[in-house]
Amino acid sequence: ILKSGILLAIGTLVALGLADYVRTAAVSRWRVDNMSFMLVENITWIVVLTIAMLLRGKGFSISPKLISMPALTGLLGVSGILALMIAIGMEDGSKVVPIGRLSLILTAALSVIILREPLTATKLAGLGLGTIAVVLLSR
Repeated sequence: ILKSGILLAIGTLVALGLADYVRTAAVSRWRVDNMSFMLVENITWIVVLTIAMLLRGKGFSISPKLISMPALTGLLGVSGILALMIAIGMEDGSKVVPIGRLSLILTAALSVIILREPLTATKLAGLGLGTIAVVLLSR
């Protein structure tokens, strides 16, 4: 299980699910300012990643790809999370968070189209069932 990355994927599921819950509760229930929340959240990212890089001992390297691609993903990520947090302030989090997480369908489609990953019947069924689950959770 460790060699396949499944245990780490389960850890990802738990950590991101808890992060989504805390983000939703902070904005919708505790009425925390969404931009202030995001700023503190991202400062935390910077501190933790800096410590991880220091512990890794490989240093930090800069290349054109290292600047352009992470900057693009950062811009897209902050735009998506900010939109989600504003939506949580307007609607029930149990509705908007699952809809926002349908992003996995876009990711899967782009992986098939651009990266030429195979689209199997099992993957297609999983995406369909995931979509159905999100639709049901959002009602």
